[in-house]
Amino acid sequence: MKVLGSGYMMCLACVMKEEEQQFTWQEIQDNFAEANSIALVLLDENGHILHTSNNNSICQALLRSDYRTECERFCGKMHEAATANLSHVKCHAKLNYITFSTQIDDEKIVVILGRSFLKTKDYSEITSRAASGDWSDRFSLELFHKVHFSNSHAEIEKIAEDFLHLITQNKEALRKFLDLNKKRLGQPSILELNEKIASSKEDLKEESSKDIDEKVTESLKLLESRIDVYFWRRVFNSLLDTDYKKAAEWILRFLSERFSISSSAIFQAREYSFHKIAARGEFADRRFHLNLMPEDRRLIEAFREDKGLEMIAKEKGGRAIFFPIIVGNNVRHGLLIKDDGFSQETLSRIFKFCRKIAHQLEILRLRYELERYVFISELIKSFNKTLRKTKYIDVWRYFVQFCSEAMKSERCSLLFYDEKTGRFFVKFAIGRQADVIRTENNPGDRIAYRVFEQGRPLVVSDLASAGIPPAPADRKYLSESFISFPVILGNRKIGVLNVTERKNNEEYDEFDLELLKSIVLQISVAVERLAFMGKASEFEQLSITDELTQLNNRRYLEARLDEEIKRSYRTGMPLAFLMIDVDDFKHYNDSFGHTEGDKVLKTLAKVIKETLRASDVAARYGGEEFSVLLPETTLREAAAIAERIRRRVEQTHFPNRQVTISIGVSAYKLNCEQVQLISSADKALYEAKRKGKNRVEIFVESD
Repeated sequence: MKVLGSGYMMCLACVMKEEEQQFTWQEIQDNFAEANSIALVLLDENGHILHTSNNNSICQALLRSDYRTECERFCGKMHEAATANLSHVKCHAKLNYITFSTQIDDEKIVVILGRSFLKTKDYSEITSRAASGDWSDRFSLELFHKVHFSNSHAEIEKIAEDFLHLITQNKEALRKFLDLNKKRLGQPSILELNEKIASSKEDLKEESSKDIDEKVTESLKLLESRIDVYFWRRVFNSLLDTDYKKAAEWILRFLSERFSISSSAIFQAREYSFHKIAARGEFADRRFHLNLMPEDRRLIEAFREDKGLEMIAKEKGGRAIFFPIIVGNNVRHGLLIKDDGFSQETLSRIFKFCRKIAHQLEILRLRYELERYVFISELIKSFNKTLRKTKYIDVWRYFVQFCSEAMKSERCSLLFYDEKTGRFFVKFAIGRQADVIRTENNPGDRIAYRVFEQGRPLVVSDLASAGIPPAPADRKYLSESFISFPVILGNRKIGVLNVTERKNNEEYDEFDLELLKSIVLQISVAVERLAFMGKASEFEQLSITDELTQLNNRRYLEARLDEEIKRSYRTGMPLAFLMIDVDDFKHYNDSFGHTEGDKVLKTLAKVIKETLRASDVAARYGGEEFSVLLPETTLREAAAIAERIRRRVEQTHFPNRQVTISIGVSAYKLNCEQVQLISSADKALYEAKRKGKNRVEIFVESD
């Protein structure tokens, strides 16, 4: 199909010409799968793949990995299980599809259709596995390059019925396709078997002029919708190849050119509000405070009635229309357009467009959040690595510098609270106006006191919507968006961190708040650790470092464990403990000698230390046993860390033979004593050994 000129005019003759084209079955199947945003697989009766269209990138990655055995339990069995009835399946990767079989002459064809997520909760679970779970070491972000969403089983079922109808309409093309496959396998041709039947039929009669006139008239009626579909597909095919914010900008540009929309904006739904992610025209430089929440029933009602929600600006009285963009039963995004007097037909087409892009936009949002999650993980690793080498006297300077870089902040300051004077003083400040901030008489008088007293962070996109008075002009802030975060050690509040003036004038949001929370948590634990290390002189006679592995020794661990148990009791924060044992280590020593055994212990210590966070404490407990103390870590998080250690040891090269470990995991409970925590992990370790070794077991109390 050709596009004439720079706009979106399309020749009717081109549409008609496309109608007359003869498509191969592969093209028909590919076009159907892409138009319906589903994966589509055709199998023969022996389970051989005949053709795959628009496949889910998760499936592609899994089939190339060790997890393909899991896939074989589902899709791999469909050629045996499929019948003429539609059957719904949800596989181990949380993907939903329909399978059924059909007959082409005497040949059975099996169809797998869908491979879609029905719930964003399932998608989030899979992204978590890829980001920090059991998939984290095996897959890259390409895992989510092409992901499909569907609203319901009924929607996939309807698409399956349409596909059956498509097969009926295009049997000849499918026969040719099957024939080619059989020729490759040296099997008899379906076309040859039916040649006599085909040649005995009368030639098709030419269509009457009346029939042609009716087709032209029908084409004229559908021309506008065909144009929409054509250009919409151009949007869909390009969206997933770009990032989240660029895609939003691209959508607005398309709408502007296609429907002559002068001003528009796309919003992302947050917990209690909508956040602008892209805008054009008058909306580009305006700050919005939409009097809407994502759960507002008016949005759902407007969606059910296939229309937008009319809105009036308080300041200028201008009118706009808000189109909810819904996935499942949840409002995920919204499109706001300036009301330029559009016809109902145009508004209806814009609404349909919003429905079409809902899943693609949601995929991009989730992919964007996953990328940011991975960014946080890498950032925290870098932070912890440097923190291990930082002296106590330098730790706060490094903290402020790191936060400024991580948050892309042009101005960052750390205020400490002086309990004697009841006022803040500037511990460190960097960026623009840093010298001015350091000399202020009463820093933090507008916001920091409020954050400090409440003990809760504050993220602000603009001062007016947060009810905060503007800063004095002499402070020369270039942005109204900032984060103010309380710094707490144990149960004692010590100060407030402020970050503002994000580069490129972007606003801070809840995700940035989560990033900062992760950094502040690490620094708090690290400072307590450094302070504890300052008492090392009390333990000098105990030799707190194991000479062979250079890890902490058992006495240091037990002293530190006692401190952390008291802290967990005082603050209510979780605490977990790992007991690690080298599998068949005695046999290794007997076979290769104690010198080689010592090398194994050194390598294991190095792997364990590199896998842990700065706040974690690893120790050689004795012999071939290691232990790990995990402050502010739940039992589930500890199990994930233990599995990561086990897997990395399993993947590490040792000179003589493979070495594996078994791990027991326990967690602190109220009034739990040190001996109970260690004993529980030891029991879980014994269970891991009993069940075959090279595994992680969690301690579960018996009733």
